[in-house]
This record gives sequence, structure tokens and C-alpha cells, in this order.
Amino acid sequence: MWGVLHQALLSNFYQNSQAIGSVAISPVNTSQNLSDYAILSNFNKSFTANSVNITIKISYDAMGDVSADGWLGYIRLVARQNIAMSSSQLSFRDIRSVSPGNMAAFTVSNITTTTKVWDVTNINGVKQMSGSVQNAQFTFNASADTLHEYIAFDSQNNLLAPEFIKENNGQVANQNLHGLKDLDFCNYSAIPIF
Repeated sequence: MWGVLHQALLSNFYQNSQAIGSVAISPVNTSQNLSDYAILSNFNKSFTANSVNITIKISYDAMGDVSADGWLGYIRLVARQNIAMSSSQLSFRDIRSVSPGNMAAFTVSNITTTTKVWDVTNINGVKQMSGSVQNAQFTFNASADTLHEYIAFDSQNNLLAPEFIKENNGQVANQNLHGLKDLDFCNYSAIPIF
């Protein structure tokens, strides 16, 4: 979350109408040419969801400063749940299992005889995981020194594939961004332009 303000502001976070915390953003002085224009703040919070459906609400309190602005960069929710196949592909990871020298056990349920699990952490070194199958569950152990990304998939059924954009023979039409009215632009360049 970023903000341009002249006094501190507060952003409150709610999960399904239940308050889970707030973050204060310090003010900036925009009257000087070389001063910061915005302050970056992060909000990390663990909570137990009170429903399967999660709604996140953020309230922005500028504390009476009508000239204050705030921008939300992104929200990322990380949830822990049972690993169960409900479609032809499933990706998963577990940040909580990561620790130096740690081994983690993973169980993927609702598998078929053609389900495979790959470690796709290193795209140039994809590895098929070996483990045991019992009662439509595949269990495997893996090193958890670092975070690993896995994908479980049914190798005989509906593998996801990229799709060709059919409109305009796959071409994206030119866009006249300078023709748009009342916009602020920020130009980025690999080399200094002034």
C-alpha cells in the first residue's frame, strides 16, 4: 500500500466483516522537489478464516486530509488446506514446512491411477516425485530446506494448454495511449533520458 499524505493515515483490514488489523502510513512532504512522493507499507497478518468464502475489505481513513491519496499495490492470500484433486491439475506448496534440514510429507487425495506429481521449482530441472499410493491418496516426502512448488496432474485427462488468440489473427491492435485525456504518465527507460 502506498500513500501521498500530509499527516499519518490508517488503513483497516477486515475478513468477512471481522477486523484483522490495521497499518499506519507515515506522512510525506511533497512541497520539496526532492522529497519522497509516497511511502510503502506492508501488512502481514495470519488469521483463521471464519468461512470457506473469504471477503477482504479495506477501509482507508485519511483522518480529515482531503488531499491525501492512497494506492493498493496488491493483496495476496496464502491459505493452508488439504491437498485434494478436484480438477485435472493442481499446484501446491507449503511455506510453513520450510526450515533448514527439514523434511516434509505431502499427501494428495482424490487421485486416479494416472495422477503424477512433479516438483516444478526449477523449470529446467523438473522431477517426478516418487511415493506410495493407498486408498486414492499419493504420499511423498521431500526436502523442505527451501520452498518447493509442486504440480499434481492427471496425465491422461484434460491437460491445460496455451490457447491462440483468434481475434485479428493473434495480433494486438496499436493503442494510442497519448490520445487518452486527463492521465498522468510515468515513463521508464533503461538509460537516463535527462
